[in-house]
Amino acid sequence: MGKHIDPAQAVQVVDARGLYVVPGLIDLHTHVFYGIDPSRAYCGGTEGVVPDGLSFRSGITTMVDAGSSGWRDFPTFKKQVIDNSRTRVLAFVNIVGWGMRGSAYEQDTKDMDGKLTAQVARQYKDYIVGVKVAHYVGPEWTPVDEAVKAGQLAGIPVMVDFGSSTPPLSINELFFKHLRPGDIFTHCFGQLKSREAIVDVGTKVLKPLYARRSSGGRYSTWGMARSVAHSARPFRR
Repeated sequence: MGKHIDPAQAVQVVDARGLYVVPGLIDLHTHVFYGIDPSRAYCGGTEGVVPDGLSFRSGITTMVDAGSSGWRDFPTFKKQVIDNSRTRVLAFVNIVGWGMRGSAYEQDTKDMDGKLTAQVARQYKDYIVGVKVAHYVGPEWTPVDEAVKAGQLAGIPVMVDFGSSTPPLSINELFFKHLRPGDIFTHCFGQLKSREAIVDVGTKVLKPLYARRSSGGRYSTWGMARSVAHSARPFRR
């Protein structure tokens, strides 16, 4: 890099005037545990996408899978996807042992084990960068608390897709009583009737969330990852 570089010395010259020159982008929220079994959804099923088909053409060199695999099947995910991709693939491991295998599996609180999740995270510390909570329907805090337990044991952050409940669980309680600075609240603009919104009727972000953000909370805005366009876009926070 330099202000004055003689183009004649280059093998290839790219005119980047008016553009940004950056390192490879990181997509923080993807679902790339692809497979051929439709019944397995994002966990080795047909909802997952192939990383290399979407990454490099969009300037992305690293994709982070957001909880498709759990502590039971992360080794399969690594062997099938991570080890066979030119794209660098990292992962948030799901607090559910069977990951995102489908609704029935994702509601089983007995399969949410912070200790076993942390054990797998430590075993694969070069690939697992966090713990994921997603798709749980109910008033219990078990998924979040077990995920935070795993995060504490393994020294990694937690990403929460807040699921749904009737009446909705309190986002304020989630942020201030359960999550830690550095944890991530994803799908934060998912407007479901069974999920508390982070904006008021005037479309302004609720004041307590600004307070949490200033103390280290992170928000990730992505919507559903099943769309191909989603996985091709860079990460925003």
